Amino acid sequence: MLEESGGLSFRLSLLLGVVVRLVIAPFTGYGFDIEVLKFAARTYYEGTEIVLFKNWTNPPLLYYITLFTYSFYFLLHDKLGIPDFYPFAHGTGALEVLFLKLPFILSDILIFLLLRRSLSLLGVDKNESLTLSNLYLLNPYVILISAAHGMWDALASFFLVLGVYFLIKSRVNASQRGIYYATLAFMASFGVKWIGLASLFVLFTLLIARKAYVQVGKVVLTSLASLLLLFLPFLVYGYEYLFQVIAFRVSGGSSPLWGSSHFQLLYFFGVSPSLIESLFVPLYLGFLLVVFVLLLYLYRTYSSVRQLEPQFFLLFTLLLITVFYILYYAPLPQLFVWFVAMAPFFLAIKEIPKAVRGRFQFNFLLFSLVMGMGVLVGKGIAVLFGSVSVPSSWENFFSLFGGEDPSHPGLTYFLLLRSMLNILRAIFFMYMVYLIGKGITSLLTDDAND
Repeated sequence: MLEESGGLSFRLSLLLGVVVRLVIAPFTGYGFDIEVLKFAARTYYEGTEIVLFKNWTNPPLLYYITLFTYSFYFLLHDKLGIPDFYPFAHGTGALEVLFLKLPFILSDILIFLLLRRSLSLLGVDKNESLTLSNLYLLNPYVILISAAHGMWDALASFFLVLGVYFLIKSRVNASQRGIYYATLAFMASFGVKWIGLASLFVLFTLLIARKAYVQVGKVVLTSLASLLLLFLPFLVYGYEYLFQVIAFRVSGGSSPLWGSSHFQLLYFFGVSPSLIESLFVPLYLGFLLVVFVLLLYLYRTYSSVRQLEPQFFLLFTLLLITVFYILYYAPLPQLFVWFVAMAPFFLAIKEIPKAVRGRFQFNFLLFSLVMGMGVLVGKGIAVLFGSVSVPSSWENFFSLFGGEDPSHPGLTYFLLLRSMLNILRAIFFMYMVYLIGKGITSLLTDDAND
């Protein structure tokens, strides 16, 4: 018998999530990001260039996975002659873009399955675990980012949730092996985007608090071995370009002045964008230090932290992700997939009062709806028709205010409008930090209720 949850069975949910993504994926794609992946794959299989060493600014695991999934398209299209077609004004074929997006679509599906299994291990019943897992799988914002836009944050989130699953399972089975599997998963997440390091930091802190120094050493060695494996090609080819990429990312990357930053308002008061960008790393490192000290104190002061270690791991990981959005100078829309993937865990922690979980869920659903609409409005035209030939709706709108000319007076009005919208988003994350804090404190007392 199928398990029902809100009128949707597990199989129906899975089928719906898969079909919607597969229908959308071939006919959509944000040209710039799709072309990054396409160029990396085509140049490799055509034998012209390995862009990993010359023109690749993302972590290396994404490059390796892109080459692997693209190999099937190269075999079908280039070797076997299966035809492809180009919908609307896209510069990438429908079949080609499907294979480029395939890792992200598969990641969405696997996250759904891992969430459901992990929540069950935490004691959540089957119906509720299905409902909470659907908050990710059937989330319109996530579908637009992974299947339509073609961004790879779902891939990083998959490894993050995989690591969480290993940790929860190791706790349930009283096995230490899961800790090292989780470490590998978190490092794989870092191989796509940096977020895996946040969860690894929380795990490292909890092990120190537990005084499990042997395990700390093994986690460090596992992390270093994974890092060496990820960047091994650079050791062979040369690491000069790698250092250039790291400097490029730390200094602000390719984020433009009018990007997604809620710090834009400071521009009107004469604060330099470069100053804002330079403050992020020390501010976030300072916050990590605070979290490190706080978690050590809580672990040694409250027995509930030791009893509910997986729950505290989840809450502090979610806290690090959420604060990142507040401190970061360019929180682009796709980055919020990390938050959406981890949010169901908060809602599954029964020790957190219902009122707190209810407020979290309401704001989470509202955020997902607004962000989905934002992606649709902000990049809908470009994603549907192809941004090479048809500018995005934001670019059309931006042209009314002087385009990219920083001396044009219209730029001021554009930045002011974007600043207001981005500040509202930052306020949302501040409120979520408050709710996460309420969740943490409720676990430190004996009067938490369901």
